[in-house]
Amino acid sequence: MWPRVPLRRLFQVVNGGTPSADADNWGGGVAWATPVDLGRHHGKAIAETARTLTPRGLLTGSAAVPAGSLVVSTRAPIGYVAQAVVDLAFNQGCRGLVPEERVDPRYYRYAFVSLIDSLQSLGQGSTFVELSSEALAAVLIPSPPPEQQRAIANFLDTEIVRIDTLVAKKRRLAVQADVRWRSQVVKELQLAGRSSTGPTPWIEDPLPDRWELRPLKRLITRSWGGDWGLDPGGAAWELPCVRAADFDFANLVAQVGVRRSFDAITLASRVLQPGDFVVEKSGGGEGVPVGRVVAWRGEGAAVPTNFAGGMRPSGDVDATFALLAFRVAYEIGLPWRSIKQTTGLQNLDLGHYLTHQLPVPPLEDQRAIARLLMRELERVRSLQSRMEQQIALLQEHRQALITAAVTGELEVPGVAA
Repeated sequence: MWPRVPLRRLFQVVNGGTPSADADNWGGGVAWATPVDLGRHHGKAIAETARTLTPRGLLTGSAAVPAGSLVVSTRAPIGYVAQAVVDLAFNQGCRGLVPEERVDPRYYRYAFVSLIDSLQSLGQGSTFVELSSEALAAVLIPSPPPEQQRAIANFLDTEIVRIDTLVAKKRRLAVQADVRWRSQVVKELQLAGRSSTGPTPWIEDPLPDRWELRPLKRLITRSWGGDWGLDPGGAAWELPCVRAADFDFANLVAQVGVRRSFDAITLASRVLQPGDFVVEKSGGGEGVPVGRVVAWRGEGAAVPTNFAGGMRPSGDVDATFALLAFRVAYEIGLPWRSIKQTTGLQNLDLGHYLTHQLPVPPLEDQRAIARLLMRELERVRSLQSRMEQQIALLQEHRQALITAAVTGELEVPGVAA
C-alpha cells in the first residue's frame, strides 16, 4: 500500500467557466468540455467535445488545461474523469488537474475512476450538489513512485482495452440478434421488396398462393383517438394513460401508464382493453418516424394519451400476426408516407396510413407465422439478457481491477511489493 497525499501536492486545480452567448465566443477550434462530455469519455481520453470555443470565448469566459491534464466533473454529476489529449477548456461544472512533472496522468486517471463513489460523497450544496475546488484539492489519493505509476498504467491500459473489447463484442451480438429478428419478420411476411414498380413497391411479387393484399385497416375493426384526461381526482374514473414513453417497442407491448382521471363519456369511446393496440400518432424525431404500434398488456382498462390512438384487432385475423404486420409496416418505413410534419413534431395521418397494403396469408398460416416469430423473439430476448448479465459482470470486474491495481492490492508486473 502506498502513502496517500492531498491532491494539491500532485496537481494544480483549475476552475472552468462558460462564456457569454455572443456568437464570437462559440464554434471555434477550442474543445470545451462539460460533465456530459466527460460522461461519454469517463476513464478514457478526450479530444472532441459537443461544443467548441473561439480563442476569444476562452479568453473572456473559460479556462483551459494542456494536453495530458485530467478534467473531472464536480457538478451534475460528480466524479467523471477524462484525460485531455489536446488543450481542453471546460465549464464551471468541471475542474482541470494539471499534473506535476513526476506524475503519470494515466495512473491518476485510473485512480479517479476508483474514487468516484468517494468523490460523490464529498459533494455539498442545497440547490445543486457540487465538489468545491478546495474539497477536491484536499482529496487523499495514492502516491506510488513514478516508475510504479507507469507500470500500473501500462498494465491497466492493456487489461482495460481487453475488457472493453469483450463488452463491445457482446453488445454487438445483442444488437445483431435484434436486427436478424427484424429482418426475419419482414421476410416471413413476404416483404423482400423484389418489385420496384407500382403502388406497393415494397412487396415481394408474386405473392405465395392464397395470400392476398389487404390494407392495414382490414387488420382492425376500429380505431379511435386518445385523451390526456385530468389530474388524479379530477374526474370519476382513474385509469392508466398510455404514452409513447410507456412503449416497450422491442417487445411490442405497453404494460404501464401514468394515472389520469377520465369521465364516463371519454371512457365510453376511448378505453383500451387488454389486447388492443396503441399507435403513436404524434412525436417522433429525426430518422425516427411516428407510427409505432404496441399491444396494451396492462392489468385492466387504459386510455391512450392524446398523442396516441387505440386500435382493436379484427376478429378474422390473428391478433399477434396483425401486431407483427404493423411492426413490418414500421420497419419498411410506411409511416413516412403518411406523416404531416409540423414544427418540431411529426403527426401521423392515421386514416391515410391504414390504407397502405400488406400481404396477408390464410388464418392458419398467420398463426403459424406468429408462433414462429414470437418464439424467435423470446430466444433473442433470452440471448440479450445473457449478454447484459455478462456485460454487468465484466464492468464489475473492470472497476474492481482498476481499484485493486491503483491501491496496490493487486500484484502488477514490474511493481515492487
